[in-house]
Amino acid sequence: MVKLKQGLATALAAGALAMSMPASAAIVGGIDFGVLGSDPFRSHLETATIAATFAQAVGDTSTSYGYIATVNGDVTYCQGNNANCSLYFIATNTVSAAVPTGNPGQTALYFDDTEITVYYSAAPAANLLTQDSAANLAFISALTPWATLNGENGTDATADGLAADTKVNQTLAGAGAGSIVVAGGGLLSINLADGLGDAFVEAFLDANTILTANGTFADIIYTESANNNNLNPFDVLNGSADSCLTGAPVVGEWCLQGSADLRGNTVIPEPGSLALVGLAVAGLGLARRRRSIAR
Repeated sequence: MVKLKQGLATALAAGALAMSMPASAAIVGGIDFGVLGSDPFRSHLETATIAATFAQAVGDTSTSYGYIATVNGDVTYCQGNNANCSLYFIATNTVSAAVPTGNPGQTALYFDDTEITVYYSAAPAANLLTQDSAANLAFISALTPWATLNGENGTDATADGLAADTKVNQTLAGAGAGSIVVAGGGLLSINLADGLGDAFVEAFLDANTILTANGTFADIIYTESANNNNLNPFDVLNGSADSCLTGAPVVGEWCLQGSADLRGNTVIPEPGSLALVGLAVAGLGLARRRRSIAR
C-alpha cells in the first residue's frame, strides 16, 4: 500500500505541475521573457548599450560590447522579477566591402564573420562607464556564456552583388571627419555547434523564422545606431579613443557609443507536452505499482 501511495503521489504531483505552469511563463536560463516570450506571441526583444571600435576599409576588424538593458521591455528581467542578474555581449566582425553610397562622406560597410557571445552574470548590472573598454572586455569575457550567435550570410544581397552578415551606413561628417555616425544591422543565427552557450537558452531562441536573401533562415534581427559624441571617458584618457575626437579617427579605437536591438521569435513546449510529461510520470507510478503487486 505504501508503494501504491507513493506512485499516486508522484503522478498527482506531475499532473499538478503540468496544470500549474502559467501560460505566460517563459523563464529560460535564469531570464524571464514574460508574456511576449511565450504564448500567444512567442517573440523576444532585447535592447542593449553598445561600444564599438572604428572600422573603415576592407579587412578592418571591429569589436563591440555592451550590456543588455531590457528583455521584452522589462529592466527587471531576472527570474523572480528582479534585477539581481545581468546579461552582456561581445561581438566581432570584419569589413568585407566598403562602397560609397552617393551621399557626401557616407560609406556602406559590409561585414562578414560576425560572432556574438552573450554572457550571464548572477550579479546586478555593472556600470560599464566606470572603467575603460579593455577592462570591460576582460570583465565580460570572464562571465558565463549564455548564448552564441553568428551572422547569417546573404542578408544584404544587393544590386552590386555583395552578400554579407551585416551592413552599416557610416557617415564621416564635418572638416576632417569630425563627426562619426553609423546605423545598420543584419541577421543572426544561434550557434548550436560550439557547445558554449546554455543549451536550453539556445533551443528557446533557435526559431528559424526569418527568411534571408539567400534562402536560408535566421533567428534574430539585429539593428544598431551609434556615434562619437559621448565616449567612454576612460578610453579617451588612456588614448584608446582620443583620435575619435580630433577629426582623424584611427581604426581600432573605441570611437562609437550607442544602442542595439535584437529581436526574434521563440520556441517553447506546447501546453500539451507538459501534460504528456505528467502522464508519463503517472504511467511510471502505475508500472511500479504493478511490479509491487506481482511480488
